[in-house]
Amino acid sequence: PSTYTPTEYMSQYDDLISAARDAIMNRGDFSYDYNTDPLYGQYANAYTNLGQQAMEDTLARASAQTGGMASSYAEQAGQQAYNQYMTALASKIPELQQLAYGQWQDEGNELYNRLGLLVDAENEDYTRWYNNERDAYQRWYNDESDAYQRWYNGETEDYQRWKDAQDMAY
Repeated sequence: PSTYTPTEYMSQYDDLISAARDAIMNRGDFSYDYNTDPLYGQYANAYTNLGQQAMEDTLARASAQTGGMASSYAEQAGQQAYNQYMTALASKIPELQQLAYGQWQDEGNELYNRLGLLVDAENEDYTRWYNNERDAYQRWYNDESDAYQRWYNGETEDYQRWKDAQDMAY
């Protein structure tokens, strides 16, 4: 008869699943600081340069109308042109915040998807192990049952030796 020794299931995904769960649980809430947003920094540089250029152009045009002399009107008009660009830059912040929030949500979805894939892989491995274990046990059980039936029916050498020994004893 065959022998059966049960095996213990060893997960190759436990650590990965725990790490994925931890990443989700310790992720924290969404926060946005435009001062640390590289995209805002690019916009700030561009709008500042455009605002500076608009201010200089406006100041030059206004000064040209007064014979090349800078006036308080020219300075005020130049500052107003610059401020329009800075206002446009400030109006970008909600858009950038929404973009950053979308990226944050996408990252969260990726974490959940990764966890799901790991759990699926774990379930597949466990099912494969369980089926192999069950099949090995069933083969052993069938072999043992067959051996018992043969013994019970006197179809084995062991039984025959036992029977011969019993016959000699009487």
